[in-house]
Amino acid sequence: GACSHVLAVNRCRSAAELQSGERLADAVDAIEQYDISGQVEAIGVNCAAPLLASPLLRAIRARSPRPLVAYPNSGEVWDEWAHGWVAVGPDGAPSAESAAAGAERFGRLARQWAADGAVLIGGCCRTRPDHIAAVARELRAAEEEGRHEEQGAAGQQEQRGA
Repeated sequence: GACSHVLAVNRCRSAAELQSGERLADAVDAIEQYDISGQVEAIGVNCAAPLLASPLLRAIRARSPRPLVAYPNSGEVWDEWAHGWVAVGPDGAPSAESAAAGAERFGRLARQWAADGAVLIGGCCRTRPDHIAAVARELRAAEEEGRHEEQGAAGQQEQRGA
């Protein structure tokens, strides 16, 4: 039988550059050019910083129509001096943020990943069950809000037609 694959861009330096120094655009273009049998079913980001996930997903979407995957890490970095993991704030600097706040922020960011087209969302290094629970809560809430907006729009159309 046919074998399917998901290609995940791993550990990027920026929204345009892989950790190896290669351009993200070149990697995506190579998939689109050479995967003529369609074995790569989705493309996404894995183990990238959570704040890089959206720009990476948008950059991939600009070059590929395939489903997108978002599996960023927790956003923590190894502090050589402290010999431990530290949270990183939105500016990329070390933060005194608690693990719970980090999980909640991760969940809020997942809404944007979904809006950017990610259909498979999870977590990589240093994500814990509370991160995934926050993702599930946020995505359920976004889905519910979308349903309410659709119902409101349908109600307005009925009133115009009456």
